[in-house]
Amino acid sequence: MSSEITLGRTNLQVLPLGLGANAVGGHNLFPGLNDETGRNIVRNTLDHGINFIDSAYIYGPGRSEELVGEVLRERGGRDTRRDQFH
Repeated sequence: MSSEITLGRTNLQVLPLGLGANAVGGHNLFPGLNDETGRNIVRNTLDHGINFIDSAYIYGPGRSEELVGEVLRERGGRDTRRDQFH
């Protein structure tokens, strides 16, 4: 995997590849996607070393954020950080 980069004008170090979690909530683009599949997408992303996940309330609405949060909690937050930027 590539070296980490600084995210914008923050001190966050992320890989240049991230997960756009729109589909994780099973609403907008993939209405048939169930919760466990959404969780598995997030698990696989983290297992492959990707440490940037873009999620927003509108993805789901709210379900994407909930599923991402569930996976982060089950992993104990050991390798992730979640921030909201406006």
